[in-house]
Amino acid sequence: MQRFSIFLFLLFATAALPAAASAQIPAADGGPLFSKHNDEDRPKSFKEGLEKMRIDKEKKEHEEMISRGDSAAKLAEEVQEDIAALASTRDAESTPSLGLDAQIVLRDPDERSAFLRDVQRAFTRLAEKYGGTKGDAYRIALACYPKEK
Repeated sequence: MQRFSIFLFLLFATAALPAAASAQIPAADGGPLFSKHNDEDRPKSFKEGLEKMRIDKEKKEHEEMISRGDSAAKLAEEVQEDIAALASTRDAESTPSLGLDAQIVLRDPDERSAFLRDVQRAFTRLAEKYGGTKGDAYRIALACYPKEK
């Protein structure tokens, strides 16, 4: 019986000590780590949690869109500067250059993804085929973006 009592005491101590010890660890803000009221921003329901996740995703997508827009604007400025520099130093008729423009319609996100993959592959093949360090350097600038309706 005494062995059984010691066994129960050790079992209880083994289970209770880690829980008691972890409850005493303070969080980064100085409050208890496992408090029910630890996070004021914590959603109060599952729906609020889903809504918060949706908003966070939209914020991230918006920031990525702004970044891509900034990159496209920078590219447009660089191309404009390069063309202006070429125009001031060469005869426009004899400047070996090419300008392409097309408008396409993509029906859904899957088709858009496939199109962008195809464009990247074609661009990469050209860069690999004609890349190098000898000869005249040409810049290829490509921008794909949604057209406003």
